[in-house]
Amino acid sequence: MKNFIRLLLILSFGCALAQDTTYFYYGWGKPGTGPYLPKKAMVDTSYTMVRMEGGHPVLLRYYDASNELKDVAKNEYDKYGNHIIKRSYYPSGQLREELIFRNDPDEMALFRTIFGATFSPANSNFMIRREYNFYGRETGYFIIGVRGETLCSRITTYREDRRKEREILRDDLKKTILADRRYKYFDDEDRTVLEEFNGAGKLVQRVVLFDHNEIIQE
Repeated sequence: MKNFIRLLLILSFGCALAQDTTYFYYGWGKPGTGPYLPKKAMVDTSYTMVRMEGGHPVLLRYYDASNELKDVAKNEYDKYGNHIIKRSYYPSGQLREELIFRNDPDEMALFRTIFGATFSPANSNFMIRREYNFYGRETGYFIIGVRGETLCSRITTYREDRRKEREILRDDLKKTILADRRYKYFDDEDRTVLEEFNGAGKLVQRVVLFDHNEIIQE
């Protein structure tokens, strides 16, 4: 009988852990580093609301002392519980940053596009970080090594009309510029000119794109 009761307690405890639950924590720190408290205790202080699913924090909402939402983060996990993606959002809901923790063959293709067909990274584990502006346009793309170092990056700037102005590809390990791409728009002629320069500032490619999708390379 005692063993049966003990089994029921274990099963009940396991079910409780598996339930989807929302917790509240003081401050802006990592959830789980301190005791969670009831919502009514969060007065005149910054706090974090955390929703758990299957024992993992899947939604985090960060509030300041005025109870104003400042940041939102969502996490995704695979069936084994491995953290694969974290996305951060502006309070408006617009994506602000994306972290990808799982290696993607497409990223390896980008390595070779940037560094050459024979390039092989120093290690096989890396993280992708993307940053976005308030209008959902990518402003930063970073490949981060296993030790936290940036391997390569692409920084994009935009004009006031939100159109792409410039892209700079960098080999951050060697601290060199790989490519500097500049965009020029000629609206009266319905054409866009892309000029690409190498790290020494020499023009290596000029592409003209018309609105009817005709591309001319020089």
